[in-house]
Amino acid sequence: MTPKLEKVAEGKFAHRLKRDYNLRAIKFVDPSRRGAPDRIVPLPKGICVFVEFKRAGEQPRAEQREYAAWLRSMGHIVYCCSYADEALGFVESHLDFRP
Repeated sequence: MTPKLEKVAEGKFAHRLKRDYNLRAIKFVDPSRRGAPDRIVPLPKGICVFVEFKRAGEQPRAEQREYAAWLRSMGHIVYCCSYADEALGFVESHLDFRP
């Protein structure tokens, strides 16, 4: 069985996030630098989480790991996942986050 494309999981995630929580998973593109996470999700209280989607069993490329490390060094939350449910669980775990 061929692993699902990241864009399928990404689309399901964005749809369910909007439907279930009225939140947006904004497509994130950084034209000045490669390796940006796929989606940024603004949460209440000024929290933003970044989500990178990869096919099951795949690892982020070097530039994606570097970008995530850079975001984390500034206190941002970054998560890499393969499935919509996985990404939703990650976001749900931060809905009550207190900075």
